[in-house]
Amino acid sequence: MPDQSAKPLSYYGTAYNLSYQLDACEQAQAKVGLSGKRVLEVGGSLPRELVKDYYGVSQWVCIEQEEYYQVFNAGVPGGKARAWGALSDVQDPAALGDYAVVLGSIEDLPPALYGAFDVVFSVAAFEHIHKFGLALEKMAAALTPDGRLFSFFAPIWSSFRGHHLPEITDSSGQVFSFKNDSLPPWIHLRMRPPQLYAWLLQQTDSQTAGQIVYYMYHSSLINRLFVEDYARYFAASPFTGDLSCEYEQHVPPDLQQKLEALHPGYKIFSPIGLQAVMRLRAS
Repeated sequence: MPDQSAKPLSYYGTAYNLSYQLDACEQAQAKVGLSGKRVLEVGGSLPRELVKDYYGVSQWVCIEQEEYYQVFNAGVPGGKARAWGALSDVQDPAALGDYAVVLGSIEDLPPALYGAFDVVFSVAAFEHIHKFGLALEKMAAALTPDGRLFSFFAPIWSSFRGHHLPEITDSSGQVFSFKNDSLPPWIHLRMRPPQLYAWLLQQTDSQTAGQIVYYMYHSSLINRLFVEDYARYFAASPFTGDLSCEYEQHVPPDLQQKLEALHPGYKIFSPIGLQAVMRLRAS
C-alpha cells in the first residue's frame, strides 16, 4: 500500500506536471503491485519522491534514451533528475542504489540486470520502441521468474491521432498538432504521403506541409505499429496475460470500411491506447 504519511497523490501531479502517469501508477499498483518491489521503468523517469515516498518501492531504476531525458526532465523541482550514467556501464544492480536513471535503450539491457527486477513498468513509451520484439525479450530477461509487466501506451499509430505530430506553427500562425483538432481524425491512415502533402498545400504553406508529412510518416519518433501488430509481438514473446484496449474513439462505419480496404489485415482502429498486464510464460 502507498505510504499513508506521504503527500497526497494530487501533490505529485501538480509538483511534477504529471497526469496520465499517475493513473498508470495506480493501475500498476492495483494489478501488479509496486510497493516494496524492485521496479524497472522503461522509457521514462518518474520522480524519486513519487515512487519512493508515496509507493514505497525498494528500488526504482529508469531506462531512458538521452534525447528524451534531456527534454522531459527539465522544469521539475531541483532541475533534472541526475542520470547515474550509461546503461552499458552497469555492472551491478546494487550499485544503482534505491533510485537511478540510466541512459540507453531497453534493447541493450546488459546481463548484469537480468533477473534483477520484480516489475517492469512503462507508460507512454511502447509506441516509440522500434525493435519491439527484442525489447520484450529484454524486459522478460530483466524479471525474476514470478515477475510482472505493466504498461500503458498511447496514442498508438492505428488510433485517430496516432501520428504523434509535434506542435508546428505555420507562417500565418496556424498551429498543427496531434493534441488539437487541426487535422482530420485518422488522416495519417486515410492518405499516403503525396496525397497528404497535396491536401496540406490547400491548408498551409509548403514548408509546413513538408514538415508535417515528414513527422507523420518518416520520423523515427514512433514505430507505427497497429493494434494487431502489438498483439502478434506479445504472442511471440516470453509473456502471457492481458492486452486490453483503452479509451476507444468511435469509427464511423464508412470510414471503418475504407481503413480496412487501405490496410489489409487490420481491422481495429478505435483504441487510442493499450494496456498490457503480463507475466512470464511457464517454461
